[in-house]
Amino acid sequence: MRGFDRPALVLWAAEDRIMPRDHGRRLAEYLPNARLIEVPDSYTLIPDDQPAACVEAIRQFVRETSKTDP
Repeated sequence: MRGFDRPALVLWAAEDRIMPRDHGRRLAEYLPNARLIEVPDSYTLIPDDQPAACVEAIRQFVRETSKTDP
């Protein structure tokens, strides 16, 4: 994954008991151009737990990365 140089969004559930926060941080570290966003008050299924926060994080990421990517 270190060879993937495109922007990547790692959207992680802050309260997830199955996939701990540290796993999200480690995944973001593997990707050289990654942004980690932890969604509060969410568990394994962020789109179900916090749909508005999920959509907003993706929307902002796309908006910001489409300006800098060719």
